[in-house]
Amino acid sequence: MVSIITMYLVPAEELIISTAPIALAASKVFGSGGTMLITIGALISTAGALNAIILTAGQMPLAVAKDGLIPENFGRLGKYGTPTFSLLIAGIVISALLLMNYSEDWLLHLPLWQCSQHFLHFCLCFLIGI
Repeated sequence: MVSIITMYLVPAEELIISTAPIALAASKVFGSGGTMLITIGALISTAGALNAIILTAGQMPLAVAKDGLIPENFGRLGKYGTPTFSLLIAGIVISALLLMNYSEDWLLHLPLWQCSQHFLHFCLCFLIGI
């Protein structure tokens, strides 16, 4: 819904060059004060979505492995009941996807890369049982 409203409010020429299309649409409706509010809301929403993705990254393969649809390694649990193998594979895949998205504006991607590295370290700690 937000994307549709953004496309309605902002001309395509401006959307193409914009690095923050939702904030641009908010500035057209609410002015500069509303833009900051919408931007903060979008950041909080993104953080919540990332949290949900990280938490389910190990649980979904675990459930599928219990059904016997993928190798049973994905269903293996660590000593604390954590799906270690699933989390490790998810961390590797996420890191690989971030590397494939490398571009000239690496400074903007640095926080994402750091988050994925911390996630991968947690996966390795669970795998070796620390």
